[in-house]
Amino acid sequence: MYMTQIKNHTSLEEDIINWMFQNKPSNKLTINIEETEKDYIIKANCQGFKKDEITITNNAPYLHISASTKKETPDKKYLLEEFTTHRTCERSLNIGYLNPENIDASFENEILKITIRKVKKEENKIIKIK
Repeated sequence: MYMTQIKNHTSLEEDIINWMFQNKPSNKLTINIEETEKDYIIKANCQGFKKDEITITNNAPYLHISASTKKETPDKKYLLEEFTTHRTCERSLNIGYLNPENIDASFENEILKITIRKVKKEENKIIKIK
């Protein structure tokens, strides 16, 4: 059920505080997925991350991509900290049960490119009963 909230008049200060806590930055990696004749190509936007801060894990049937910057200890205490030196993003995709040898990855210009080679579907095989 969808409910509409009727907003009473609030002060500008209350509106700003509500806006600050409702608009949290997302930690979900944005991706594009292409299909070619031979491959599936996943491109993930890893802006602000270095190659050694990105991890790809094939935990069948899921391919998990995570990126995390090194955490630095700040000297200041913030009431709100949206611009931070530590950032974590991740994404999981159901790619089925694939041999990791069919997956390649490269990183260039802050774009992670994962190429998954298509596996030819075999026809149903008849199994002889002994």
